[in-house]
Amino acid sequence: MNPDASEPPTAPVRWGPATPQPPAAARRRWTVPAAAAATALAVTGGVTLYLTNRPDPPAAGPVPAASPAVPAAASPTGDPDACSMVGEAEIDRLAPHAEIDRQNRDSPEQSVWECEWKSVSDVSTEFSRTTTITVNLIRHKGSDGRSARNAATGSYDLRLQSDRRSASQPVKGFVYSPVVPLTGAGDQAHVRYTRSAKNTYGVGEGYGRAGEVTIEVQYKADQYPKGGFADANRPVGRKEALREAELLLRQASAAVTAWQEGRPYTHPATPAPTASASSDGTPSPSATPSPTQVGITVPAACTAVVPVVGRLVPRPESGATRARQPDRTTIVCWWESLNIRTAEGLRLRTVYAEFTSFADRAGGPDPEGARRYYDEQLAKGRKRAKAGRESAERSFGGLTEVEGLGERAYYQYRQSRNKIVHAGVGGALVLSGATVIEVGYGGADRPRDTSVASRASVLMPEKQALAGLPELTEAVIQAFEQDPPR
Repeated sequence: MNPDASEPPTAPVRWGPATPQPPAAARRRWTVPAAAAATALAVTGGVTLYLTNRPDPPAAGPVPAASPAVPAAASPTGDPDACSMVGEAEIDRLAPHAEIDRQNRDSPEQSVWECEWKSVSDVSTEFSRTTTITVNLIRHKGSDGRSARNAATGSYDLRLQSDRRSASQPVKGFVYSPVVPLTGAGDQAHVRYTRSAKNTYGVGEGYGRAGEVTIEVQYKADQYPKGGFADANRPVGRKEALREAELLLRQASAAVTAWQEGRPYTHPATPAPTASASSDGTPSPSATPSPTQVGITVPAACTAVVPVVGRLVPRPESGATRARQPDRTTIVCWWESLNIRTAEGLRLRTVYAEFTSFADRAGGPDPEGARRYYDEQLAKGRKRAKAGRESAERSFGGLTEVEGLGERAYYQYRQSRNKIVHAGVGGALVLSGATVIEVGYGGADRPRDTSVASRASVLMPEKQALAGLPELTEAVIQAFEQDPPR
C-alpha cells in the first residue's frame, strides 16, 4: 500500500449520520459478512490510545470488601502504586467520591505507572464541578551506554526547556504561566499553569525528577452551568492551580523517594470507594481502581478479523491485554498506525475490540450482570447524545440502536481531545449473552512533526468513522461467537 495514498477504502455509509431517534425508529439491521484469518501479533503501548479514546475508563464491579492497601514497605524492585503517592486527605478535599483509573505499561526504554482520579460534584443548584487529578511515574531505563539516571535527567531538562519556551512563545489559543521552580521536591521540580485564551480550560501542571524516575502531576478543575456547554465553563484559577499542583508534586516526589529507598510509602493507599450518584440519580458504588492490564497472546477471535482491520488501519502495530476482576474479565485487542504519511502530513488510525465477560459468585456466566452493564452504558450514551458536549475534552453525536447484531446493540460517534490523543471515533456496543462487546474505529490527520495529541489535529469526521464500523463490528461478533476469548 502506498504510504502517501489517501484514506484506505471503507464500506459505503449505510447508517447515515447518527441522530437521536425514538428507539423503535432508530433500530436498524446490518448485513455485512465477516472475514477470517490468523496472524501473530505483539503487545505494545497501543492500549493507551484505546483507553483514552473510550467514552468511559474500564470500571470495576462491586467487590465483597474494600480493596487491600498496597504493602507499606515496597522495594524498588517491585512496582510502585501511583495511586498511593498522594494522601487520601488531599484526594477527598479536591476530588470527593472520585472514580479511579490506574494503568501500568512497560517498554525497553521505560516503565510507566499512572493514576487518575475524576470527580463530578454539585456546588449549587445551578453549577456542577468536574475535577481531575493525575499522577504519572516514569522510570527510565539505561541503554546505549547511557544510565537510567541520565535518561531521566535529559527527559526532565527537555520538559523544563519546553515549558519555559511556551511561556514566551505560547501555542495559539493558550496562555502559559512562567515556570515556577521548586526546591525540596526530589532532585528537580517545577510547576506551571495553562489556560485557554477563551478562559474555558485551566490546569495546574507539575513536573519533577527523583533519581531515574520522572514525575508528572496535573490538577484540572472547572465549574459549569448544569446542562451548559464548554464555552460557559469557569476553569480553576492560576493561584489555586499552582498551589494544588505543587502540593501534589511534593507528595508524589517524597513517596517516590521512599519507594526507591525501600521505605514505607509516605502516603497511605487510596481508600476504598464510597457511594456516589448514578446516571439516574440513585446511589450506586463508584468504580474501584481498574486492575492492571496484562499482555496476553492475541485470541483467535481477534486474529480472525485482521483482514477487515487491515482495510482500515494500514501496517498496524497491535496487541492484546487481559484484566480480571471479581465479577468480570475484560480482554482488549487493538491495532494502530500512528504516523501514516499523506501528502498533507501524518495520519492516525486505530481500531480496538473489547470483550467484557461477566461471572456470578460461582464462576459461571452472568447474563444478568452483562445486561445491567449494557443498560448503564446505553443510558449514559443517550444522555451524552442529548447534551452533545460532555466537557471541553469530549463530545458525542447521536445514538442509534441496531437490530440483528447480538441481542441488543447501538452505535455512537464521539470526539476526544485530551493530553494523550486527539481523535474522532465511531463506537459500537453489543450485548451477547454474558458478554458485552465494544468495537471502535477512529483517527485524525495532523501536520508533520507533531504528536497524536497535537491541537492542530483534524479529527476523523462522523460519516467516515461510521462508514468503517459496520463490517468491522460484524466481523468481531462473528469471530466471538465462533471462538469466545478467555
